[in-house]
Amino acid sequence: MSPYGCPGYPDDGVYYLSVENQWVGDQKAVNVDNIVVNNHKTAFYLRWLHTDPCTYEISLGSHGYGNFVQHDKEWVNVKGGYQQWVLRKAGPDTYLIALQQDTHLVWTDMGPNRQVELKPFLPGNHAQLFRIRK
Repeated sequence: MSPYGCPGYPDDGVYYLSVENQWVGDQKAVNVDNIVVNNHKTAFYLRWLHTDPCTYEISLGSHGYGNFVQHDKEWVNVKGGYQQWVLRKAGPDTYLIALQQDTHLVWTDMGPNRQVELKPFLPGNHAQLFRIRK
């Protein structure tokens, strides 16, 4: 069942993210976990917050407490801060993941083994289309 007002969107729970057939995971750095396209299947917890637009918390790991995925300027990482993300449906299980404060900025795959960055939305850019699945 989808969240109220967001038909076809993920319910609360554990999901795996991929982009261009590569798994999204994390990479530990000093005082931060970077969100990277490293082809390591990694659990993320999505928790629906509200509708119009369909807004979520995204956490690293299999529970929804802490380890929030956030942005630090253009970088997407886990550093302890709280962040909300807007999902915009692009296909059956494919979404743009946009910054709640500026939905024109979306997660973008900068290439294998590179940190995910926030970049302006570009129609047709497959590096901005993330699959979200159980």
